[in-house]
Amino acid sequence: MDVKNDTAEKSRPPKKRVPFKDLPKADRILRAVALCLAVLFFLSCLGVGIYHAVSGDPENRLLQTFALCGVSVLPFLLELIMRSRLPSFLLIIIYVFMYFAGLMGVALNFYNRFEHYDTVIHGIFGYIAAAVGLFAIVRTKNYGSLNTFGAVLFTVCFALAVGALWEIWEYATDCLGIGNSQGWQIEGGIFTDGPLKGESAGVVRSLTDTMTDIIMNTIGACVFGLQLLISRLAKKDLLIGSMVRSFEA
Repeated sequence: MDVKNDTAEKSRPPKKRVPFKDLPKADRILRAVALCLAVLFFLSCLGVGIYHAVSGDPENRLLQTFALCGVSVLPFLLELIMRSRLPSFLLIIIYVFMYFAGLMGVALNFYNRFEHYDTVIHGIFGYIAAAVGLFAIVRTKNYGSLNTFGAVLFTVCFALAVGALWEIWEYATDCLGIGNSQGWQIEGGIFTDGPLKGESAGVVRSLTDTMTDIIMNTIGACVFGLQLLISRLAKKDLLIGSMVRSFEA
């Protein structure tokens, strides 16, 4: 009997994409908000990119800004590949984060203008990346029957892996001369005394920046993991239940 059920489940045709007009009113509103945020993000990056081009790009932000225009369409490109809509709730979170991390952090150079801006963004990123890990679980597994500790471990590890990819991306763009995200290209002298004697100031700053980013990403992921753990064990919503319902829709 179980084998038949499994066979039937596997042979069941994929769920069709519901037309926008047939979505519930609340979902249509959230979808419209997500689309507006995507368009606003794209136009904002385009405008800032044009400004950098006209002003001579003194802070070397032109290529990164125009790259963000391409990033703005990735969630919808993923929908075409998956042939399924991403939850509007998740899209809104992603675009709000992209606005603060991409447009303000990269294009407008907030990372260098405000001392702890990068640190806060990486902490928030760890939390959001863990939420995306939960989305992956909900879409591929039966969330209700999943082992609690396994779910927590997966979401945290997923966020750590994505955080590591972010650091690799930063290093790659620095090597290509597109930016100086990790700070190792900064001009600076050599330490002449103390435990760092003989070391480059730029390399030391890069190490500190990268490790701080990884630690903050880990903290954000662990906060989500703890929230998920308490929600499952105490059987409370704690926003996790709302996320799961949105992901399952």
